[in-house]
Amino acid sequence: MDVYTVNLGGQYHDSFFVEPKIKAAFKNYVQAVVSRYRNSPAIFSWELANEPRCGADGVRNLPRGPNCNPTVTNQWMDEISRFIKKIDGVHMITTGEEGFFNFPGDPDWAYNGADGTDFYANTELPAISYGTYHAYPDWWSKTPEWVLNFTVQHGIAQKKIGKPVVWEEYGWMSPEARLQYLGTVSNYTRLQAIGPWQKAVLDNKLAGDQFWQLGISNLSFGRSTNDGFTIYLDDPEAKTLVYDHVKKVNAQNRK
Repeated sequence: MDVYTVNLGGQYHDSFFVEPKIKAAFKNYVQAVVSRYRNSPAIFSWELANEPRCGADGVRNLPRGPNCNPTVTNQWMDEISRFIKKIDGVHMITTGEEGFFNFPGDPDWAYNGADGTDFYANTELPAISYGTYHAYPDWWSKTPEWVLNFTVQHGIAQKKIGKPVVWEEYGWMSPEARLQYLGTVSNYTRLQAIGPWQKAVLDNKLAGDQFWQLGISNLSFGRSTNDGFTIYLDDPEAKTLVYDHVKKVNAQNRK
């Protein structure tokens, strides 16, 4: 987003959502890509952006503007999703957001709209087919229990809104990565953290979940990239968190 904003004279990260010149440039890109692949069976869904919100990494990215709020991002999502729908009326469309709520007065930043998104309002948009959310408690200074409740809340939202909700990304750092990036340790293993989350996905009948990220071994250059969250298919934890979980998901979907 900031590449568009910087090159087209925007001042803030969220200028991407409001400046006409920037939106027009983005729509040109969307028009080209969606038109090319609108008849492709390989496309599952169009996603508006990866984790759109008012602010981004304050060190590497542009700062957040003073006037950005959940209404600003919601209006952008409405505009772009309708634009895509006019080009491609076949494929699904989703927001790609992290699923933060907008309950004014809630003390938790992930629930009070502080990051500039509103999961309910965004998922209810007419051109949006299903909702998405992410969870990275290591980066967010949250606990595994917090994520468990976050998942339950999205299960509740799925029922209230009447659209599927997919947990697009979630992860729990390896001990080595946590020490390297955060300088901390945790008493939770990956199995202890993620296992209950996956059970909550099944219990709340969420439409799907995708852990971050899949790792492959025995490639020509060795193992695929490990960003600290990678679960390699030949790791012992993969049996429970990948293979066994997939069997449970498939069994539930057959009911």
